Amino acid sequence: MLKLSDKEFLIEDRYYGGNQKWLSMQYFPEAACGPTTAANIFSYMIRTRPAWAAALENRAGLHSDSLKTKSGYTKFLIKVLDFVHFKMIELGTGAYSFEAGAKRFAKSIGLPLQTKRLKIAMYRNKRPAAEEIRTLIMVAIKDNTPVAFLNLAPFAFVRPAGAPIKDAIKEVEVADPHKKYGKVTLYKWHWVTVIGIDPEKELYLRILDNNSIYWADLSRWLADKKNSGSFVRLTPE
Repeated sequence: MLKLSDKEFLIEDRYYGGNQKWLSMQYFPEAACGPTTAANIFSYMIRTRPAWAAALENRAGLHSDSLKTKSGYTKFLIKVLDFVHFKMIELGTGAYSFEAGAKRFAKSIGLPLQTKRLKIAMYRNKRPAAEEIRTLIMVAIKDNTPVAFLNLAPFAFVRPAGAPIKDAIKEVEVADPHKKYGKVTLYKWHWVTVIGIDPEKELYLRILDNNSIYWADLSRWLADKKNSGSFVRLTPE
């Protein structure tokens, strides 16, 4: 398995990554999945790369250790919202806007950022090959970097056979937001963070979504002509 460190996503020893519902109503939390995904990725970079931690403190006035608390992470999320926010996440331009906003945030703390956007069209003859998607994710994970995924259609996350509501690779208790045993439905028009991949399978991804971690068989998602979306890789230079 190729996966990122759970420890570097852990907040107060109880939450994995951020949650858009931590935002107050003035920030429209129901529309904040994109900013939360961006914050997850940037938080991971800051917690694993000293240059990014120093830049956050020098240019934004936040210490990297503050990202390990719910209140500190929420303050960081609000800063990210200045660059990646709900008004930019519009139909047809969501991934482009996410990518552009992420670049502006990195520039605001004085750090260069490379990006790669991979669009998954609704028409299968216009989609990239599964191997191209797999390669993008594997290269990112090997480079110790999460990947953003935008889903534009309902998608069932299926856990490994016989697995209870736990991560099958590392025994981490995870929440099931839809109260279904063995299956979690990803919201339509929703951003999540890809934090791992099973290299032995075509497109079996480890997903972080509002404090929950689960595995997703994306090859099933690609087989449905109604599905579309995008992957965005953010790479610190």
